[in-house]
Parts: sequence; C-alpha cells; structure tokens
Amino acid sequence: MSGKYLVDIAIGVGADKNFTYAVPEHLRQKAVPGQRVSVPFGKKVLTGFIVGRASSAPSAEVRELLEIPDETPLIPAALMEITRWTASYYRAPWGQALAMALPPGIDEGAVARPRRSVREDSASSIGGGGEVTLNPAQRGAASAIISAVKGQAYKTFMLHGATGSGKTEVYMRAIEALAGTGRGAIVLVPEISLTPQLTRRFSDRFAGAVAVMHSGLTDSQRRSEWRRIRSGEATVAIGARSAVFAPFEKVGLIVVDEEHDGSYKQEEGIKYSGRDVAVMRGSLEGCPVVLGSATPSLESYYNAVKGKYTLLALPDRAAGRPMPSVRI
Repeated sequence: MSGKYLVDIAIGVGADKNFTYAVPEHLRQKAVPGQRVSVPFGKKVLTGFIVGRASSAPSAEVRELLEIPDETPLIPAALMEITRWTASYYRAPWGQALAMALPPGIDEGAVARPRRSVREDSASSIGGGGEVTLNPAQRGAASAIISAVKGQAYKTFMLHGATGSGKTEVYMRAIEALAGTGRGAIVLVPEISLTPQLTRRFSDRFAGAVAVMHSGLTDSQRRSEWRRIRSGEATVAIGARSAVFAPFEKVGLIVVDEEHDGSYKQEEGIKYSGRDVAVMRGSLEGCPVVLGSATPSLESYYNAVKGKYTLLALPDRAAGRPMPSVRI
C-alpha cells in the first residue's frame, strides 16, 4: 500500500468527512485538487472532487478511482476554500458544496485554463470613465471602496443609500478600478427580475466583459456563461445568490445589492445565505465587499454601527433630484 498514490475525495453524501482513494498510474498527472473524479462507492459510481493528498492510509483496503474526465480542474483554488467553509458552516458534505458551484450538465472533457492575456484584455475594457457626475456623497463612497480595491484589502462596506441615490454608479466606479489587475468582480442581486435591467447598465459600461448567472437561464446558457468566467473572457459576473460561487481565479470586489432581501437565503439543499457567503469569500480572498441597501438588515446595520463594517451613507438622490415628501 505504501507505493500507492492516495488522495482525499469529497463526495456529496451525508457524511461529514472525505474518502481516500488510490490513483491509477496513468491518471496521476491529472490528480490535483479541484479535479472532478468518478469513484466506486458501495455498489454505485459517484462523482467527487479531489481535495488534496491523503495524509495517511486508512486501515481498510483502498479502492482506486475510476476516471478523471476533465483535462484541468473545474474548481479554482479560491473556490475550493469558500466551498469548504460553506460546507463546514452550514453542516453539509463538502462534495455537495463543490457540486453546487458547477453549472448543470457540465460534462465536457476539457475546460480551458484561464488565459491571462484574455483576462487582461477583458479587464482593459472595464473602464471608459462614466459620463455621470457624482455628488459629494457618491465621490466619498466610491473613493473609500476604490482605495480598498487598489489595496487588495478585505473590508466590508455597508452602503446605506436612499432609493435613487446612485448606488449602482458607485458600484461601477469601483469595478472600473479593477482594470488591468486580472481580478474579477461579482455583483449579486436578490431577484432574477432585477437582473436584466442591471445587466444592461453594466454591459453598456463594460462591453463584452459581463457574464450572467441565475436559474432563469437554460442549462446550456448557464454552462456557456460559466465557461466565459472560468476561461477569463468575462471579468464581471452578475446574478442571484449562486453567483457568489462564480469560478474566478481571483476576485477583486464583491457587491451584494439589496443586501437585506430574504431571497439571498437558499431554502433547498445547502441552506446558505448568499450575503454571508459573499462576506466570507471576500475575507478569504482579501477583497472588499459592498453591501448596498436603502433599508439595511438589522444585523448588517448593527455591524456597521459597531465598526465591524464601514458605514457609507448616500442620503440624497443622485443628480439633485428631490426626495419624495412624506407626511405622517
């Protein structure tokens, strides 16, 4: 047994542990963390993911894995970390969290490695300078977030902005600061119905660099958008809660718009909060996270008031538009 090459594999079954398998000689070059594999499990053949070399050999006889279908890993290193945290925090099998990060029916034999030149070309299209003139509050908020983006530092901002105060423009200015860095941006929205209008605004600003991820797409469309992110063609991912698992090699900014919305809570499978996973992914990857809302959730606002998050306020509507009059 000492001559065998052993790896730990996460499988989406109801056990809070990984399983050790031997790697056949002809598959050893491909047996790296993040690779999807087929393994015998009881009388079944299941899909799992290599999560590392086995630290020790189990006492029982070790079975060999059967197949590594992809030429390169589907799961980048950063996504390995956030899925491991998600599985641990929400008490679910790690293999289930890893499978959740993939689009349905991803079965091609090869997924292109991220191409740095393509990523940089796409990122260079991020920018172009918005024509919108920011008011002082917007400039202050954008400056604080951009400073964290350029410093590649984890920090969570609570952007408390009245409806119509120009939060989206602040988001886009911050994303522009990623130009040429090779890092991607994730923008979460609570409802699929909000995605088209936001996508149009971002696509106008970041031509060719935007990918959309949500359950309203066909399986084929979801695979196509996932591949654009994984290959580096798209540098901005917009979508509902599952977009928090966008397969960027490196994330430079995460935005959670309408962070208070209950739709960020997954009710089936792993019952995770997209907002909370976003904050943890920012922490793990060392990038800023922006939580935007006109009506912040109690817990996020409390964290901001207590100094755990940085509170940024946009009290006025953009472009000098008046606030509605309110009578009690």
